[in-house]
Amino acid sequence: MATSILSDVGCRAIPSRSITRRAVARLIAVREVPPRRRINAFLIGLDDAGIATAACDRRALEEAGRGQFPL
Repeated sequence: MATSILSDVGCRAIPSRSITRRAVARLIAVREVPPRRRINAFLIGLDDAGIATAACDRRALEEAGRGQFPL
């Protein structure tokens, strides 16, 4: 059985077997955030043709760049 944790990296299934597995899964999820932000920042700097080449959408990238809180 797995539980879902909602964070700014998205919804991720985390195994509920042991505290060690949950801790490692959370650590991996947290460490994925900074590289994802750097990649999104780079992609936002491209023109529309470059973004289309990377198979992304400008609007989706802008929404992903927003923080978890409105301010």
